[in-house]
Amino acid sequence: MIIPADETGRYTRRKSTTPGWVVREPARGAGEDHDGPGWSSGGGDRWWTRNRCGHLSSAVEITDGVFIETDVACEDSVREMVSRVVEELGGIDILVNNAAVFVMRGIDASDEEWRRSLEVNVLGAARVSRAVVPLMQAAGRGAIVNLGSISSFLAQPEFVTYNASKAAIASMTRCLALDMAPHGIRVNAVCPGTVWTPGVERMARDEGLDREAAETHPDFGVAHMLCRLAEPREIANAVCFLASDEASFITAECRMVDGGYAAK
Repeated sequence: MIIPADETGRYTRRKSTTPGWVVREPARGAGEDHDGPGWSSGGGDRWWTRNRCGHLSSAVEITDGVFIETDVACEDSVREMVSRVVEELGGIDILVNNAAVFVMRGIDASDEEWRRSLEVNVLGAARVSRAVVPLMQAAGRGAIVNLGSISSFLAQPEFVTYNASKAAIASMTRCLALDMAPHGIRVNAVCPGTVWTPGVERMARDEGLDREAAETHPDFGVAHMLCRLAEPREIANAVCFLASDEASFITAECRMVDGGYAAK
């Protein structure tokens, strides 16, 4: 998701007169719902892109959107997407790196499974950031929000491929924040717990669980201090806050939005 600031250069949680959106939709993940109270639904164009593993089903619900299919595993595709956004919107001020694939395997993961996980989850975020950062540097301002996970910090059984990719996102966030601070660019990450997304719904269904049963299952809702699963909008609210001017003194932060999961 890429958003230009309003004419004052501020990233506020109020409706501005000239905002636009570029949303890189994930493979049905936690951050797909960014149209929360932080960003008014009436504020101009939304630009949706997807990686090759993504879907446009949620995007098509936005009737005034423009869709750009982008393969974050391909540098040329990313460059073309950024060029089109700049041509249409005039600049890029906020980037949310949200595209991801869920390759959850242990040490027996194949080279191809490792490549798939790292190519999208890590290199995809790096490619888009690399393409966008020069525009932010030229403007002297910007905000990047990466989507990490509780898996960035926790050991989980048979999750080596996924957790390694999310740990890389946490480290990338902190290092990039250090490098970008002199340019007025803030870099943070949101690290969700278990969110009721289609992917989690499929995992629950494989265990014979519906939503109600998943909420009370020790591996799902009860794993959190709050004893429930998160809604996508709750993650989106945190993303909107870190991208906004209300978070102007926050950078290099990996903000846990996990219902107390990591501290339990």
